[in-house]
Amino acid sequence: MPRHRETLRVMWADTDASGRIYFAAIFRWVEFLETGLFRSIGSELNKTGHFPRVHVEADYRLPLGFDDEVEMEMWVDKIGTKSLTYKWEGRHNGEVAFGGSHTVVYLAPDGVSAPIPDRERALFDPSS
Repeated sequence: MPRHRETLRVMWADTDASGRIYFAAIFRWVEFLETGLFRSIGSELNKTGHFPRVHVEADYRLPLGFDDEVEMEMWVDKIGTKSLTYKWEGRHNGEVAFGGSHTVVYLAPDGVSAPIPDRERALFDPSS
């Protein structure tokens, strides 16, 4: 199943009053990775809001500060009939700083949950 990697830096806007990364900043980074993953496999569906999040979880292991470099990686962990579950992590100096997962559900053009189209399923799982 596909994986996507990006290197990011903690920006001033990513920090809180403590000078450390604000907990929600990583969710923007994960969204950036998810968009990159869709782009890398040739899917257009992420641009049209067909995969809203239905579950998100994260574990924070290391504090990050302004200008710290983070190696991010995301991969598809599970493919359901109507959903995808991603896993992701961020590493700083080779150590896992945070990790987590999120699940998205495919919405058909009418806004109702539906099976992931065969073309998209094949992009996410070439063995299917």
